[in-house]
Amino acid sequence: MSSGQDTTGETVRRRAVLASIAAGTAGTAGCLGRLRTARSQELPDPLSLEILTLPGDADPVATQIGRRLAENLEAAGIEVDLTLYPEDELRRAVLIEQEYDLFVCAHPNIESPDMLRPLLHSKFVREPGWQNPFEMTDINIDELLEAQQSQTGDQRRQTVAELQHEIVKNQPFIPIVVPDAIQAARTDRFSSWEPMTTDLARSLTQLEQVDPSADTLRLVSTNDRLTQNLNPIAIEYPDGRRIIDLLYDSLGRYDRGTVRPWAADSWDVSRTDGDTLITATLRSGLEFHDGTPLTAADVVFSIEFLTDTSLGEFEVAVPAPRFRGRTSIVETATAIDEQTVALRFPEASPQTAVRALTVPILPKQEWETASNPVDIAGVDISEAVTDALVRENLDPVGSGPLQFDSLVEDERLVLTRNDDHPSQQASAALPEPFAGGLSFDQVRLEVVRSDDAALGLLADGEADATLSTLSPSAVPRAGREPAVELSVERSPALYLVGCNTTRSPLGNPYFRRFVARLIDKDAVQNEVLDGFARPATTPLTGTSWVPSGLRWNDEDPEVPFFGNNGELDSDAARTYLQDAGFEFAESGELLEQ
Repeated sequence: MSSGQDTTGETVRRRAVLASIAAGTAGTAGCLGRLRTARSQELPDPLSLEILTLPGDADPVATQIGRRLAENLEAAGIEVDLTLYPEDELRRAVLIEQEYDLFVCAHPNIESPDMLRPLLHSKFVREPGWQNPFEMTDINIDELLEAQQSQTGDQRRQTVAELQHEIVKNQPFIPIVVPDAIQAARTDRFSSWEPMTTDLARSLTQLEQVDPSADTLRLVSTNDRLTQNLNPIAIEYPDGRRIIDLLYDSLGRYDRGTVRPWAADSWDVSRTDGDTLITATLRSGLEFHDGTPLTAADVVFSIEFLTDTSLGEFEVAVPAPRFRGRTSIVETATAIDEQTVALRFPEASPQTAVRALTVPILPKQEWETASNPVDIAGVDISEAVTDALVRENLDPVGSGPLQFDSLVEDERLVLTRNDDHPSQQASAALPEPFAGGLSFDQVRLEVVRSDDAALGLLADGEADATLSTLSPSAVPRAGREPAVELSVERSPALYLVGCNTTRSPLGNPYFRRFVARLIDKDAVQNEVLDGFARPATTPLTGTSWVPSGLRWNDEDPEVPFFGNNGELDSDAARTYLQDAGFEFAESGELLEQ
């Protein structure tokens, strides 16, 4: 694995390249009119942009945000093509091919500054997945992302504040709202329900059996992808990763923001010459679900495989996107013996380094053969994607507290309890939130087509809880069901508008800020989500990292909406562009820059 360290010469060259790119994209708007006049050129064509998003039956919130943005762009004089793509096609266009102008979707939650590094650092440009799909290249953002990675305490907090100011100034993507996660459950068979949106392992281990005959936990979901893909490293971030993660162990697991030992019995953290070294000791007796022993060699293989799923066969490494931010900080992984592994991190604080302990441990015998290149739907990307990143993995072999039992695509997934797992052994001494194991023998997940169908199963006593998030429109009905309890918490999602910064005029941060000001985030919160959301001002909205100057206070402090109560002031929007040197045709259309 590469250490990721630049020599002084390489750093200087990278700064020069990024600075020239930034200068080329950001400094041209004000002089375009003068250049055209001097050269007696004809005026260019009207500007046209395409917005990609999901259809209403897949994600009504994304669809409505896309429609509102399209209407306001058109009111400002910009021709818009709003394209509704099926989820797989949208993710392919954006995350693999990066062929788009603007897109609207929900992104997996951004809970720490470390998650911003793979999302925005220029070193990840052109990698598939959520690795800088905006193709952002900004030297200030790069340096702040790198600095916070090795800092701690107040110094890191100040750097992260500066980082957020740079991000909102540049708007490579526009954070819109963080929706609430609305779930429902019955308490006649199981009690002590906790929200199941982020840490599903913790939630399930907290359940208490009320009915002694309730040996099956019955969950219901409107997400049929849970029965179509059980790959923990899928390139497209499968929505079912919470339940998939229960099939696979990791050295550590998050418990309310803190990484605690899981497959590891313990670990030691030390600092040497600026490097962080973590030495982890595995719990004794760990096995994969097929009976194969889990050893330190499997941990080393997993980290190396997630770093390059081609195992060195391609000229350029093909990392697993979902875990790119964690594996990219590991310089070396070494098996000291069968139970002990040592990890070295050259440019990461201990607080950042422990995140690498949460990657899944994969059995080498199952995944080594998945390093071959693949084509997707006739698109020749054989040097960018391996079979490991796109395989469905519908017969998974992990080592987690649940193991695969059976599957009927688009209908049902059944997982059984792994009684040999440390979480089921009193002697394993797992952290308190996970101690005591699972109070049921199996999980049966039923897939239905609508929230109404899910609530119907709950009301009839055919299901114990919803795994998927209910829409706000389902709340009144759920509230009328006497046997059903609702829970509402911050969801693991952020709705955003992504900008392709390599395309004109979206390469100009002034224009991206203009796009951001066409979206009334307050109206999205109240009219689209019935108040079950919070407007987002930075990618870290909802966390303690947001500085006071960037918090929502009746409006966005950096990119306030051009208008009031959802009504666009198109004159103000046009004036904003004219002041920046953008030109309009006599008929009112904004011209290409």
